[in-house]
Amino acid sequence: MQVIHFTEGATDPLQISQARGARFVRRADGSGDTRIASVHLAPGGQIPELPITQSCVLRIVHGDVVLKSASYRRLDLSAGVGLVMSAGEECSPESLAGAILVLMQGPGLEAHEGGISTPTRIMGQRWPGEAGSGAPGLP
Repeated sequence: MQVIHFTEGATDPLQISQARGARFVRRADGSGDTRIASVHLAPGGQIPELPITQSCVLRIVHGDVVLKSASYRRLDLSAGVGLVMSAGEECSPESLAGAILVLMQGPGLEAHEGGISTPTRIMGQRWPGEAGSGAPGLP
C-alpha cells in the first residue's frame, strides 16, 4: 500500500500557457496509457485549454467548476459530479472559489449506463452534511 496526498502542497504549478491559479500532479499510473491525476484550482483559477489526449473521466471532488468547450457553451458543476470526455475534446475549467478535480485517463473509457445522470436517479440527492438534507434522498 502506498499513501498518496490530494493536498495542494503535493502539487506543482501547471505548465500550460495562460493557466493561472492551477496546480497539477499525477497520482497513479497503470498499464498502457492509464493514469490518474489531480488539478487544484485556486480561487479565480483557470486553465484556458485543458487538452484531453485520450478518454478521460473528470470528477469534481471539491468546490464548484465552470467548464466551457466547443461542444457546449458552459457547464456548472459541483463536487460529486463529473463527466466522461473523448480523446481530442478540449475544455476550459475555471473556479471562482477554488476546486479540486480528479482526472482518470485511459484508452476507450465510456460512461456506464448506471453512472449517467438522469433526473430520476439524481432528483433530491445531496451530500451528507449538505444544508437541507434530511432522510437519505430527501431535500
